[in-house]
Amino acid sequence: MEFDALILGGGQLSKMLAEAGKSLGREIAYWGKAEDPCGQAGFKVEPSLEKALHLAPLVLFENEFVDAENLSKHLRADHRCFPDLKVIAAVQDKLNQKKLWDKIGLKHPEYRILDSAGDFRKSLAEIQNEFGDDFVLKWSRLGYDGYGTYFFSGDFDPAIEFCQRAHSKNIPIYAERKINFVKEVSLVGACKGEESYFYPLIWSVQDHGICRQALGPAIGLGIDSSLEVQAFEIGKSIAGSLSLEAVFAVEMFVDQSNQLWINELAPRVHNTAHFSMTAYNVGQFELHMRLAFGLEIPKLEARSKFWGMLNILGKGDSKISSERLENFQKQTANGFEYFWYAKEQVRPRRKMGHINFLAASELELNHQCERAEKIEKELWGNWNDII
Repeated sequence: MEFDALILGGGQLSKMLAEAGKSLGREIAYWGKAEDPCGQAGFKVEPSLEKALHLAPLVLFENEFVDAENLSKHLRADHRCFPDLKVIAAVQDKLNQKKLWDKIGLKHPEYRILDSAGDFRKSLAEIQNEFGDDFVLKWSRLGYDGYGTYFFSGDFDPAIEFCQRAHSKNIPIYAERKINFVKEVSLVGACKGEESYFYPLIWSVQDHGICRQALGPAIGLGIDSSLEVQAFEIGKSIAGSLSLEAVFAVEMFVDQSNQLWINELAPRVHNTAHFSMTAYNVGQFELHMRLAFGLEIPKLEARSKFWGMLNILGKGDSKISSERLENFQKQTANGFEYFWYAKEQVRPRRKMGHINFLAASELELNHQCERAEKIEKELWGNWNDII
């Protein structure tokens, strides 16, 4: 075949995976659209799934939102999926994840499944009677960056509308009792056989369901070191139960009693570990590709005591002038590393790029965060329009 690997999807994760593969001497193609970030970076695109699968023997996933049943019909005996398609199919529905947490004994928020064929108002009233006004509605599939999540606050009409949108897509809905947490943390890494390759636990600063910043290491920012040890064991347990040998992320809550609660699993490279591209000798994308191709995995080594990442979120539907982008590039050259995704369309709060930075102390990390936010504000003009 012409290429070494085919990535299903052409967004920013695909772009950064392809670039990591290229740096390892591999030829990478992707299935998607020519205007996708991966295409803007010069990688081969094939919009037809059937034709795309003829390009490479190794199939990689940008995300878990694939039609596993349809894909399986197009795969040939000589194709290898990484991670295995069975893993993707098993965890792309969050209700299946909930069942897995119960099976392997992991703590997660209490939940109730809504009867999608029944009366949503009645179902919501029953859940309100049990959970109170403080619960979260979630789609079991296709949810990301706040999409597919609704924070119930006592108003039934928008909650019903949220449920109806899921019903129109044939997506089950569940309600989750809200955890009174103090921080959200994320663990990203991989396991292969007896070996594990985890980055330190990081603090994921969220804003209405979208990661705003990823800061680490968490144990240097007020998180008890015992929680990181526990998180590593959770990661190993999940990987072992699924036979998952690719990079994955586990998002968790830390409650007021210093207990970890599982939020959800992403069986892929993850936004909260973008910091690793700058802060570590082997970033998450290179780690994933090394695992996929069976290459040697160097020991993961940090380049700084502290590190951080700021997501650049879109403002309105405005285009960024070449002058603003050039100024942005100049500013980030001074102690920052920036990654611009070259997305064709700007939308409010859409991830358009990210800025990575290093620090020798927590005080310097806070200063770097402030600098990064200032640079982002100048890029868009009026930050208030975003938040």
